[in-house]
Amino acid sequence: MGENPELRTLFHHLARLLQMCIIPVFVFDGPDRPHHKQGKKVLTKPHWLTSRFKEFIDAFGFYSHMVKFLFIY
Repeated sequence: MGENPELRTLFHHLARLLQMCIIPVFVFDGPDRPHHKQGKKVLTKPHWLTSRFKEFIDAFGFYSHMVKFLFIY
């Protein structure tokens, strides 16, 4: 984890979720994410923490899903 406070915080939150009687599922935007969500502009490239966060999720044995399509009704 090193000296990165953001990653350390994510690690501790995942460790706390591990102690609860729940099955967390993390959902990430896929490569075809919209440019706007709820009227706000969204970056089209992944956040710099996304890949490391996914590694943590896998290490803890939680589920994650990458959304391929976004249907807006």
